[in-house]
Amino acid sequence: MIFFLIINTQYFWESKLGIYAIPLALILFITFVGFGIILFYELYLVLREKFRNKTKFISIGGVSIVFILSFFYPFGVINFQKFEVKDLLIAEREGSANCLTILKLKANNKFVENSFCFGMIEVRGEYSIKGDSIFFSKVKSGRGKDEYYQFAVIERSEFQNDKTLTELKQFKNYNDTLPQFLFITKNELNK
Repeated sequence: MIFFLIINTQYFWESKLGIYAIPLALILFITFVGFGIILFYELYLVLREKFRNKTKFISIGGVSIVFILSFFYPFGVINFQKFEVKDLLIAEREGSANCLTILKLKANNKFVENSFCFGMIEVRGEYSIKGDSIFFSKVKSGRGKDEYYQFAVIERSEFQNDKTLTELKQFKNYNDTLPQFLFITKNELNK
């Protein structure tokens, strides 16, 4: 039950772990494999005893349910992201070592940026739009992230492909000449 609870509530605590998410994911994987071994061993014992021990069915049933649900829903049975406010803009970029940054601007003028690189870092805050610029405020930085961008600008992408035509350039301040850019994959800001 503890394993099942941890898997199904990871939406709420995963971003707070940072680099410690990797060892925990490894422990959860080993536990999952252990459940599989226990399940097959229990099935072997029941078959060997020719179904005489009826109390083993409860144990096998419980472990089977946890194992099957964890296999088909590794991030939890309930997708809590469906209950979040609608995303108006999604911008992302994959960096070195397959590190991924995803910025989501929500309909309630809040934003969430998740960075996945040897753990997950989450930054939350509010935004306002003036023309083609997005200004960030009330930023709550995640683990290991001391500062955040002051504003971002939506521009036509230099690296156009079928998926993205525009990009979001994030600036730390007005003197910043090397912005961080993210490719916009969804833009419903003007709708």
